[in-house]
Amino acid sequence: HGEAAKGNPEMGAPNLTDPIWLYGSSPEQVVATVTNGRKGVMPAWDGRLDQATIKSLAVYVHGLGGGR
Repeated sequence: HGEAAKGNPEMGAPNLTDPIWLYGSSPEQVVATVTNGRKGVMPAWDGRLDQATIKSLAVYVHGLGGGR
């Protein structure tokens, strides 16, 4: 998603700083995306990161899009 999390459409990486979220922007949906990946572009992090790290990452990403 790049240093500023603005995305890279050519790579299939969406902008994480806008309110448009293809797979939902709730904390639970962000955790699911980080855990399971999406459409072969977003890698699944389950088994590569522990659950606490996945939840921390999801909180961070959720905040990028304006979530609280």
